[in-house]
Amino acid sequence: LEQQVPALLGYQWKVRDERAFNFARLFYRALFERGAPSYRYLEYAFMRARRLAYDEAVNEAQARLLADGGDCAAEIEDAMRDHSWISPVLVMQMD
Repeated sequence: LEQQVPALLGYQWKVRDERAFNFARLFYRALFERGAPSYRYLEYAFMRARRLAYDEAVNEAQARLLADGGDCAAEIEDAMRDHSWISPVLVMQMD
């Protein structure tokens, strides 16, 4: 920000590469999806991507549950323990 960079997107802690790749995919899709409320708005695209990443984490846990016949609560708790969906952070410089 000292170098007049208007925005910075990063992570609060280490995340697995596939999770970082997935968040980038969701973020850029939201940022450049014409007609979407997040089109060309960093903060809206960021919030949308974060929400979609959370939804995907829950859906993955539920899919594993159905495939394995495991304990639903334990599977979802395991997916949420990853916390990669909450790790992304957007810092914006205001004029």
